[in-house]
Amino acid sequence: MLSWSRLPEGASKVDGARPPWHQWCQGGLAPLGLAVTLAVCHIPEARAVDVDPLRLELTGAPGEVVTGALTVTNHRAEPVRVAARPGPYRYAFTTHTVLPKNPQAQRLPSCEPWLTIVAPEAPIAEHAAATIQYTVTIPAAAGQQPAGEYVAAVLVDELPPHPTPLPPGERAQGEGTITILPRVAIPVYVLIAGRTGPSGRIAALVAEATQPGTTRLLLTLANDGATHLRPSGTVIVSNNRGEVVSRLPLGRTIPIFPGFQEGIPFLIPLAPGRYTAVVTVQFGAPELHQQTLAFKVTADGRVQTVR
Repeated sequence: MLSWSRLPEGASKVDGARPPWHQWCQGGLAPLGLAVTLAVCHIPEARAVDVDPLRLELTGAPGEVVTGALTVTNHRAEPVRVAARPGPYRYAFTTHTVLPKNPQAQRLPSCEPWLTIVAPEAPIAEHAAATIQYTVTIPAAAGQQPAGEYVAAVLVDELPPHPTPLPPGERAQGEGTITILPRVAIPVYVLIAGRTGPSGRIAALVAEATQPGTTRLLLTLANDGATHLRPSGTVIVSNNRGEVVSRLPLGRTIPIFPGFQEGIPFLIPLAPGRYTAVVTVQFGAPELHQQTLAFKVTADGRVQTVR
C-alpha cells in the first residue's frame, strides 16, 4: 500500500510544482533479461508533514540579501527527518492558457542559484515543528536585466528511516528497494524592486452552451506587466428582471505570468431567458476592472450574445 501527502495550494498544477514524491532506490538494477524483485516500503499515513507558507513571494533590490524561514510541522506520533534544497520552478498550464508568441518569454528566468538553505536537513520530534531558514542573494547584475521577476522552488522531502543493511548473502542479484516518499514543493517568486507593478486587463468575456441547461462563461485575463498576477474578483449573473441568479467568486487564480493570458471558465445552470453577466476583477492594484456581457439562452439550449 502506498500513500503520499497532499499537494499544497499553489504548489501543484496551480503553481507548477512537481509531484509531491520522489524515489529512493537501494541496490542495483538487474541486467536486462533477469527478473527484478522490488520491495516497496509502506509510507505512514498522508499529511504527516505540513509546510507553511505554501509559497514565497519576495521582493528585493539588486545586491540585496533576503532572508526568511519555512515552518515544517510533524503531525505524526513519531519523529521524522526532513531535507530541503533549492529546485527549479515547475510550470503547468491549463487548457485555457495562452502563451506569449515569443518563445523566449514563455519561461521566467530562474533564481535557483540565488537560493541557499541554511540547514538542509533537520530532525523533527513527534507532534512538533521546526524551521527551515533560507537566504536569497540577489546579484547586483539583476538590475541590468530586463526581467522583473525570477522563480525557483524549495523542495522539502520527508526522508526515509536510516536503512538497515541486509546481511551478506540475503540480497539476491537484481533485488532492490523502492521507497516512495512525500515531497512538498514551495514555489518561490523573487520580484525585483523598482520594476513595474501589476498591470492586468480583461481580455475577453464570452458565453457559450456546454450541455442542456448549463451555460459556460469564459473569462480571459491578460498580464501586460513585468511580474506575475493573482487576480481576484466576482462574477454576478442577473436575469432580465434584475434578479441575481448566480454570484461566483473568482478567488485567487493560478499565477498569470508576464505576457500570458489565462481563461477561467464558470459553469452556470440557466433556464431559457435573457441574462447579464458583470465581472469585476482586481489585479493587485487598488483599481477595479469591470466588464459586462448581455446574452440569452434559447429554448433549444443555444447561447447568443445580445448587442
